[in-house]
Amino acid sequence: MLQRFGPVVDIANLTMREAAEVIRPHRPDGIMAFADRQLLTASLLAQELSLAFDSPAVVERTITKPLQRAALREGGVPVPAWWTLAAGAPAEDVDRIIAEATFPVVLKPQRGTTSSYTYLAKNARSLLSILADPKNEVLGADYIAEEFIGGTSREIDSDIADFVSVESIVSRGVMSHLAICGKFTLEPPFRGAGGFTPVDLPAAEIADILDVTTRSLGALGIRTGCTHTEIKLTPNGARVVEVNGRIGGNVPAFVLGSTGVSLPHLAVKVALGEPIVQQGLLPCDRITFRVHGQPPVWATRFVEIEGLDVVGRMPGVEEAALRQSFNTPVNWRSGAGNLIYLVTAYANDHREMLALRSRILSTIRMTFK
Repeated sequence: MLQRFGPVVDIANLTMREAAEVIRPHRPDGIMAFADRQLLTASLLAQELSLAFDSPAVVERTITKPLQRAALREGGVPVPAWWTLAAGAPAEDVDRIIAEATFPVVLKPQRGTTSSYTYLAKNARSLLSILADPKNEVLGADYIAEEFIGGTSREIDSDIADFVSVESIVSRGVMSHLAICGKFTLEPPFRGAGGFTPVDLPAAEIADILDVTTRSLGALGIRTGCTHTEIKLTPNGARVVEVNGRIGGNVPAFVLGSTGVSLPHLAVKVALGEPIVQQGLLPCDRITFRVHGQPPVWATRFVEIEGLDVVGRMPGVEEAALRQSFNTPVNWRSGAGNLIYLVTAYANDHREMLALRSRILSTIRMTFK
């Protein structure tokens, strides 16, 4: 399929220098990556080929959580307390976390995406239980334990989560924040249930969110590319949860549907070195949102689904897609990797959005074992 779009170069089993020599005759004008696992390779190739991309050191700060936390703290951005938990960590490392932490704490891979293999330990006993369960695979990889960031006590809506994401581009060192995406209330423990843009928040709160994002990107040293910054709304203001050095998953559909602007197209322009500056958030002429169907934590197999075809015919629904085959094993720990279905829809205001989302959820019936 890729060969239909242009020359394909296989760099498997090549050093970065060897890969660059194979690529160089094609005279690339830019380089880009859309997944965390590709960012470091892109950065190293960019160095070899003299292309615009953030340095490997900067990329490491965007994909390795302890490095990111340290850089944010050094840059004056408030972060929760955290502890590293290496694969095969001795018992005394766990004892140290228990002695020092204020529970609850979140356990997640030091390098990971889509909230996969992410756990909430409400107390010391819960932490020990998670670590002892072989299904959790915590001690099989390098993890980070960090104190949970408490959300705002102001209820936006029972269906809307107390965190958002900011979608930005950085062109020649100049930051432009394009959109703020709201999130629907998570499926336990931290699995995405979908989201929307634009958000419905006071101007002062939006300003605080954008200020924290600007300071976070600056602390990490990001100079070029697209970023997806997750922000928690707390009683003490916006707090950064995580910065990703690429476009956020599902986000292009939100932004395109609400603003008419394609984030991948902007990413190409940034990669080509074009100067791009956006004054203020992109204007939205409607709300675009997505609904994710996640398996319950007890499920081991997805059996069947009913009502998705009915949802696909509802006014305002643009797409209703099944993501898993019938009778397929599922594992909630995989996060977004185990989505059962995905519905994309639009609305004129947030009240209409929530009403349509409620209709969608009440129409779809999933069966699991």
